[in-house]
Amino acid sequence: MKKSIILLLFVLFVLNTKAQEERKYFFWEMSDAKSRNVTYLLGSIHLGNSKLFPLPDKIESAFDRSSVLVLELDLNSIDPFQLANRAMYLDGRTLEEALSPKTYRMLINKLEENGITEDIANFFKPWFAAMIASISYYEGEGLSTEYGIETYFLKKANEKGKTLAELESIDEQVNVFDALPDSLNDLVVDYILSGVAGGTEFDTEKLIDSYISGNEKELSSYLFNNENPSEIELLFQNRLLIDRNIKMSQKIEEYHKSNTIHFVIAGTAHFLGPNGIIEILNKKGYRIKRF
Repeated sequence: MKKSIILLLFVLFVLNTKAQEERKYFFWEMSDAKSRNVTYLLGSIHLGNSKLFPLPDKIESAFDRSSVLVLELDLNSIDPFQLANRAMYLDGRTLEEALSPKTYRMLINKLEENGITEDIANFFKPWFAAMIASISYYEGEGLSTEYGIETYFLKKANEKGKTLAELESIDEQVNVFDALPDSLNDLVVDYILSGVAGGTEFDTEKLIDSYISGNEKELSSYLFNNENPSEIELLFQNRLLIDRNIKMSQKIEEYHKSNTIHFVIAGTAHFLGPNGIIEILNKKGYRIKRF
């Protein structure tokens, strides 16, 4: 009887270990040769589902050891009025005036499908309206910010009284699209809604699965799905990823040198590829170990 119980416990241990190994995610430890400093880097999905949890022990333990949670943006510090001033037309202009009739109607249809009336939508700037439509689409596919990695760790950080920091300001994030000339408004909407309005929707369950398994090749096929981007797509990629990756890497370096353990979370796309944060830090001589 005792042997049977021991065997059962052993089998359960092996199965649990295997399950943990299969849930790899995108998680790295950053160190350097000059100090004992350690920084943890976690690639995230901003909207997720319950399949993401529980997270591997290695990630939870690293968070517990950390003193500071670093997000792309400190969500506790967002001023809704400041955001509204940047995301909405408050000077009499309208969304309809900012877009071509075809793009406007497509975007309005997407918003109305999710309960946002045309009268309300006309206060939105094109990039903000497109983001609302995009988030609504993914929520319709079963994803939610409630299950986002940032949401989960922000709640834990608030409960534990951890210090919060950010990689970018709200103005820096908004400027990615808001600082572009109005002549690009239609292209901005098309870019944000690519894969949502253009009939090329991908399987969100496969996206979640590739993230959980830590399959970089598969996830990259979702995140960087155009091998021959146009000139305008390159512009958006530079603004959305490459330029920001450089600045984020600099902030991570600053935090790393502070002699305090930081737990950094950013969208997984920022870490991957030849222009990603991991490669940038590698080239600067930091030791990056993937778990």
